[in-house]
Amino acid sequence: MICFLKYNLKAPIIPISNGIDLSQFSKNPEKIKAFREYFKLKKDEKVVISVGHYFERKGLPDFMAVARDFPEVKFIWFGHTPAAALTELCEKKRFEKNPKM
Repeated sequence: MICFLKYNLKAPIIPISNGIDLSQFSKNPEKIKAFREYFKLKKDEKVVISVGHYFERKGLPDFMAVARDFPEVKFIWFGHTPAAALTELCEKKRFEKNPKM
């Protein structure tokens, strides 16, 4: 059962946008080509991308663990977090070439 149903709410529940314009993320062959060239990806090479701050709660340790398990796939994390805000684990691992989590 969905948790909000347990509260017997009477008011309508409506989705609220997070403000992202999804049309900016439509498939664009020119941008795909430029991205693959920039990251030196072969045409058939698989790539997994994630975006977020370098926080454990954003999934960074899991992302890195999966990347280790699939060395044939390229994994790219986009994001920035000021060094002062990093957790000890993320600070320790952020510059390692092949981090062990």
